[in-house]
Amino acid sequence: MQSNIDLLKESLAVVEAGDVKKLSGLVTDDMTFEGPAPAPLAKAAYLGLIDALIHAIPNWKFDANSFVERGDKVLVTLNVNGTHTDTLTLAMLPQPIPATGK
Repeated sequence: MQSNIDLLKESLAVVEAGDVKKLSGLVTDDMTFEGPAPAPLAKAAYLGLIDALIHAIPNWKFDANSFVERGDKVLVTLNVNGTHTDTLTLAMLPQPIPATGK
């Protein structure tokens, strides 16, 4: 059986590859994402966030380290790099953010 850390690492690679459909199959229906969002995100909202980020920052890469597994949760420290080449539209933002080229 795959550990939760290995599953998270696989999910990060899938996101970097831009494959939201495959990501959807890797995460459970009852998953929650806690991170740079105003509140925890359920699966559909999380997948929507990832899809929007991939669209706006198609070359993003994770520099992930410090993986810690606690029960069914994994804590990880991430640095994300990429170039903002298209408009970022998220429901949690008051307005879309035009591409910056940075």
